[in-house]
Amino acid sequence: MRGTVLRISEVSKLTGISVSMLYEKMNRKSRYYDPTFPKKVSFGARTVGYLQADVDAWIQQRVSAGKD
Repeated sequence: MRGTVLRISEVSKLTGISVSMLYEKMNRKSRYYDPTFPKKVSFGARTVGYLQADVDAWIQQRVSAGKD
């Protein structure tokens, strides 16, 4: 699989959602948890990213849901 990898700050800029809220969306114990949010891809012990295609699909899904 090939694609652009985004860091969390880039996902924040792309979505307009703060980094802290993005972490809340990934936290299963949070009331803001979103199971549809793209899964992180690990590149090492302290390096993770998100596939741009997954983030774009998530944004499109949110836009489509808002039109209903």
